[in-house]
Amino acid sequence: MFKNPTTRRSQYLKQYMFLREAAFSEYNRKNYDLALLYARVASNCAWNNHFGLWFDDEIELLLKNIGSVLCMGSRDSDTVEGEGEYYDGEANKEDKVRVAFVLTTWFKTGGHSSLLKIWMELLEDDCEQYIYITGGKRGEAYYQDLRKALENKETHIRLLNFSTLSAGIQQLVHEIEKDTPNVLVTFIHPDDVVAVSSISVLRDKPIVIFVNHADHVFWLGRGILDYLVDFRSEGIKISRLLRRIGNSYKIPLTYDAAGKGLSGSDLLTPKKSARIELGIPEGATLSLSIGSLYKVLGAPDIDYFEVILELLKRNPDHYHILITTPSSGEIIEKQFKRYRELRERLIVKGPINDLQPYFIHSDFLIDTFPYGGGLVPLEAAANKVPIIGYSNARCPLFGNAGFLPEDYPFIARRKIEIIEYSEIMLKNRELRDGIGEILFRRYQAQYSPAVVKSLILSLIKGEVGERAVLLEDVNEEYTLDLDYINILEERFLGKKRFRPDLYMLSLLILETTKGNKYRRGKHLLKAYRYNEFSSIGETVRYTIAAIIGNRRLANLRKRMREVARF
Repeated sequence: MFKNPTTRRSQYLKQYMFLREAAFSEYNRKNYDLALLYARVASNCAWNNHFGLWFDDEIELLLKNIGSVLCMGSRDSDTVEGEGEYYDGEANKEDKVRVAFVLTTWFKTGGHSSLLKIWMELLEDDCEQYIYITGGKRGEAYYQDLRKALENKETHIRLLNFSTLSAGIQQLVHEIEKDTPNVLVTFIHPDDVVAVSSISVLRDKPIVIFVNHADHVFWLGRGILDYLVDFRSEGIKISRLLRRIGNSYKIPLTYDAAGKGLSGSDLLTPKKSARIELGIPEGATLSLSIGSLYKVLGAPDIDYFEVILELLKRNPDHYHILITTPSSGEIIEKQFKRYRELRERLIVKGPINDLQPYFIHSDFLIDTFPYGGGLVPLEAAANKVPIIGYSNARCPLFGNAGFLPEDYPFIARRKIEIIEYSEIMLKNRELRDGIGEILFRRYQAQYSPAVVKSLILSLIKGEVGERAVLLEDVNEEYTLDLDYINILEERFLGKKRFRPDLYMLSLLILETTKGNKYRRGKHLLKAYRYNEFSSIGETVRYTIAAIIGNRRLANLRKRMREVARF
C-alpha cells in the first residue's frame, strides 16, 4: 500500500499514462487488438482509481480510428467473425420507435441491471426494443435468465460472442446497422471499448442517450452521446464542470415499474409472521440497510459497524438487517470478530432479488454510509418506510441520490446523529408512519414510474424542450476531495487494488490472436514481479490459464467434467 493518498494518485496516474501510451504505440504498429486491450486496461485503471481524470478525448478518438479501419472491409461482407446468441421476440405489429439498449453485461442483482429493467418495462408498450450485450463470454452467465424474462415481448436480444475485441466491434456494428434502431440507450461499463468504438463509426448513427449510472468515476463515451442522462444534482455538476458536457438532462431514478407494492393489497405477508421467520421477537423494532459492502467500509471518520453496535447496545429490543453482496462473507466475519456483540441482533443476508418483503417488515431504513444508496431510498419511500439519511460533507458525490429534500429533519452528519435519529424513530410509531407517508407522497409526485416514463419518452421522441429538465444552475467550480476518496479506496480495496498486469492477463487469456502466448507469459511474469496475486489459488489458476490458453483450458475442463460423471 502507498504511504499517503497523494502518492497513491501519482502512482496510478503514471500507470494510466504508461498504458495509454502503449495503446497508441500498438495502434501505430497496426496491432489493433493489442491497442484495444491497452486502451481498455488504461480506462479500467482510471475508472477504479480516482486521480482527477473524468474523460479522455484522445483515447476515444483512438477507438473511433480503430473502428473505422476494422469496419472498412467487414461492411462489404454479409457475415462477420464469431457467432453470438440471438433471440427475436414478437414482430413489431405497429410502427413503433425502435429503441436499442447497449450493455456490457447483465447482472441478476444490483442497481445497474434493476435500472435497465425498469426502463425497459416503462417503454415496452411504446417501443420495439433491442438489447446488445457487448461483454462476450462475460454476458453468457445470465443470458438465459434475461431471455426467459423477455419472452412474449417485442424484445430482440443480441449476445455477442467473439475471440478478439476487434471481432466484437465488427459484430456490434454489423448487428446495429442490420437492425436499424432509431435510438441507442447505453448502460455500458466505463471501460467498454467495444461499445464506444462501434457506436462512433455507425452509418446513419441513431440518437445516442448515454445513461450516466457511474457518475462518480471516469468513463468512456463522452464523444458518442447526443444526450446525457443524469439522476441527481451532484452528477449534473460533474457532467458540466468536470466532464464539460452541456447537453445533460436530469431524469431521476424510479422504482417498481411493474406497479408492485404501491398499494396495501400487494403487501406480501403479515408483519408478525415475517418477523418470526427472521427470528425477531414480537414487540422488537427492526431497522434495515441495503448496499454493496464497499458502501459501509473505509471511512476514516465514521465506522458503520461501530455505529450499528452502539445503536443495538443502547436499545436491547432493537434488531438490524444488512442486505449486502455475496462476496462479503469473509469481510463480514472479520467485523463479527471485531464486534462479537453484533452477532445477536445484526442479521446479514444477501444476495436477494426481491427486497420488497424486507422493506415492508422494517420500521425504518438506515441508508448506507459513507456511500449512500441510489435506488434503495426510493424503494423505501415507495413502501412508506421512513429513512435515516447521511450527508457526507467531505464528499457530497458519495451521498444519496438526491431523493431526500434538503430540509428533511433526519439527515445525519455525525455518528451520534445517526444513533439519536434512529432512537427517535424506533420509539415513536406514529412518527414513523407520518414520515413514511410524506416520503411516499414525494415519491409519487416526483419519482414515480409515470413521471419518469414521460421524461424518458420526451428524450426518445425528441421533445426535450418540453419534458426534460435542463441543466440546473451550478457554481463555476466544483471541488472534489481526492485525498478522502483515495483513503476510502485504499482502506476498502486492500488486496483488491488495481492490478494492471493481472487484468491484462485475464483479457489475453480470452484472446486467440497471433503472439498471444508470448504476451500472456510476459504479463504473467510481471504479475509475479509486482506481487499482484492475492492468494495461492489465484496464482495457480492464472498460471495454468496463461500457459495453456482459454480454448485448451475450456477443453480440459470439459474432459474433467466428463471423467467426473464416471
